[in-house]
Amino acid sequence: MSVLADLRNLSSKEYYKNALRIRKELELYLTRDFAKRALKHNISTVAKQINDADKVILNEISSKYMPDDFRIFKIDTPKDYADAERKYLINLCREMTSNIVSADSIYVGPNMHKSDLIMRRNYQNKALAACYKLLEELYEMQEMYPTELNDMNKLLGLLDNEYDLITGWRRSDNKFSGKA
Repeated sequence: MSVLADLRNLSSKEYYKNALRIRKELELYLTRDFAKRALKHNISTVAKQINDADKVILNEISSKYMPDDFRIFKIDTPKDYADAERKYLINLCREMTSNIVSADSIYVGPNMHKSDLIMRRNYQNKALAACYKLLEELYEMQEMYPTELNDMNKLLGLLDNEYDLITGWRRSDNKFSGKA
């Protein structure tokens, strides 16, 4: 007999599984979003050869048939900057996942050494800090760049959940430190 999803407990290592979901969604989001910007950049190099009257006609066509955030002759982000931003976000995600794995590799139990508990807590704190930095960067991106809100909201929701999962994971370790 199966248990309803609402009544199930979180599986062990849900914080890790959620971090992997975040990485997947982030890479999909950045690939789609920054691919559009690269396309705009490539079109803009050709646009220098088109006369002004034709640019007006092309912009009218694009505004009629393309999304509002897509304008052929208005480039707002240099490709190098977009690539650097993408690399920074992916590195933050890797840092978060790496610290989760490092913290989880330290044995937790009633007979663990205090130094191990402190090291585990430090890794958890670093994972939490990377999660928070990633969340803040995405909020800033949402403000600065035209984004698809459904994609961004899913990612922000996963990050909010990750923050809660890591915080709960840290709290569960308090029983071994005598803070329970």
